[in-house]
Amino acid sequence: MSKELQAIAVLVLILAAAWLGYGRLFGDDGGEGLVVAAVEGAVVRVDGFGAEVPATEGLSLQPRDRIVAGEGGRAVLTLGPESRVTIAERSSVRVVAADQSGVKLELEGGRVQATIRPGAGPVGISSEGSSVVAEDADFTMVRAEDGTVGVVAERGEVGLEGFPGASRLAAGERVIAAPGGTALVAPASEELLLNVAWPQAARTRQETVEVRGHTEPNARVRVGREGAWVEIKADANGLFVTNVGLVEGANDIRVEAISILETSVATTHVVVRDTTAPNVSTEIHY
Repeated sequence: MSKELQAIAVLVLILAAAWLGYGRLFGDDGGEGLVVAAVEGAVVRVDGFGAEVPATEGLSLQPRDRIVAGEGGRAVLTLGPESRVTIAERSSVRVVAADQSGVKLELEGGRVQATIRPGAGPVGISSEGSSVVAEDADFTMVRAEDGTVGVVAERGEVGLEGFPGASRLAAGERVIAAPGGTALVAPASEELLLNVAWPQAARTRQETVEVRGHTEPNARVRVGREGAWVEIKADANGLFVTNVGLVEGANDIRVEAISILETSVATTHVVVRDTTAPNVSTEIHY
């Protein structure tokens, strides 16, 4: 046999051994690696070359694979006998790494819920440069369309990276971080932050009134009265301001803040518009 053929034979053996080892690590036996354990509704797997196929139970996932759950879709990925990541509807997750040393996922958008038990290795889920790492914990992670990331630790402790001013979450805590803003850490059971600077005057002749306040970073804020609502978004530090149109008489102004973690809180205030009231003279007589 020529040296060229010998070299080719050795190369084939090396590739075969590598493929066998990879198959054992990511094979369809479900014993190791990252595997699709359950699928509901519209869920697809997109491989690293962009090819899209329906996701099926028992499918082994490889780095660069993406799992995309559409409207009404849901998928459960297992990382061993007791650890799993549940992908909610309208959510997308990309596999960064998955081997015996642990799993790394990228949350491209939407919501995931992770149940991590010892033995699966460290599991990290990142999004927009922010990462959550756990070895024995339960947590939920959300990424909104604007890049805001929220995490709730339901059990155990999770490590944080890329959340300005926060490095860990204990069980029962949540964190919200918007691009360019600071991270807000608070008890998960605590009511959503909402402070409103209502107008000092309860009566006015003006057609509109300014409402400003502070809530969680990039939260949706609905402001208005019956028949006239405005929806705005708080900035990266949670500040918001808008004008509300008034009708003659009493106006029940309502402000509702809705977090990306699907918690909400509301408050109301009455402003009276009275155009019949006399103007107050500011002249000074000597």
